[in-house]
Amino acid sequence: MANCCCPDRGGQFAMDEFCGNFTIDCLTDAPAPDFGLAETVWSASFTIDAGTISVFYDTGCADPLTVYVANGGVVVDTFTVPLATLGSNGNTRSVTVQAFDEVRIICNTDAAAGNSCRGKYCISANYRL
Repeated sequence: MANCCCPDRGGQFAMDEFCGNFTIDCLTDAPAPDFGLAETVWSASFTIDAGTISVFYDTGCADPLTVYVANGGVVVDTFTVPLATLGSNGNTRSVTVQAFDEVRIICNTDAAAGNSCRGKYCISANYRL
């Protein structure tokens, strides 16, 4: 559900939050993280003017997990989420960016096939009405 606000400089913006869980198979044959091999976990049919992307990495085989934020198929930001140390409850990293319409995650590792990375993403999106 969108909330509206009117910033001091005029115009109306809507704010939405999108969250979801992900389970992504480990890529064992990719030598390095690659946007083209990353799995899309969220996309929009229009460009988000600005927003914050948070990724919680619960468990998995990659260290770190790589997150790509893109607009029109072009990467606008990349960040990593390290694997948590044994006994902790996972790690979260966030980034705030302008102009994006897609979030992709890659679980790149040299671990045995059949493993996966699990976690949750949340996107706080702000866009003009």
